Amino acid sequence: MTGARPGLRQIGLEAWLVAAGLIGAALCAQALPLAPVERAAAWAASAGGPQLTGELWPARLGLNRLSLIVLDPAGVPIRDAEIEVTFLPVGGGGVVTRRPLAAADGRYSASGFALSRPGPWQMLVAVRAPGQSPAYASVDWLVGPDGGVWLAAEARPLGAQILGWVNQAGAASLGGLAALGLLGWGWRTWRRLRQMN
Repeated sequence: MTGARPGLRQIGLEAWLVAAGLIGAALCAQALPLAPVERAAAWAASAGGPQLTGELWPARLGLNRLSLIVLDPAGVPIRDAEIEVTFLPVGGGGVVTRRPLAAADGRYSASGFALSRPGPWQMLVAVRAPGQSPAYASVDWLVGPDGGVWLAAEARPLGAQILGWVNQAGAASLGGLAALGLLGWGWRTWRRLRQMN
């Protein structure tokens, strides 16, 4: 029995390490989903005659701020237009957000655009400049699995793709690895205990 004590001590130490590993895996899974980096997503669109360029910030799932500049066909900024922007979830399942934009220093902006679910979104922009017919433009966006907002035609960088995979499959992968590790340790311990008897 004296010879078995070091083996039992080692099994006890391994049990503590396994428990610590399982707790660590649970804490990592609890931290999911990871948030994407805040960034200004640049976009451009044509509204017939007027040309629109702007930014969406922080370009991630949740509330966003939109700013834009409107240029006439000659490239001169239009400063006195009425602009309304609507975000529509393509296929439903999300909140439609419609806001008028306020003008300041040649830019138009508003906050509170709620992109409330992953998937495709359409941004509709209505421009009403004095003395001109109303003009309309649309921009297609995608809220990816990483939680970031991207132009639909834009290729997501590798970092965003990895983050999307972690958010989608991270918890299940951690759980699977923890279960495999626990089974492997249990099998190894059972064999060692049989050899001690």
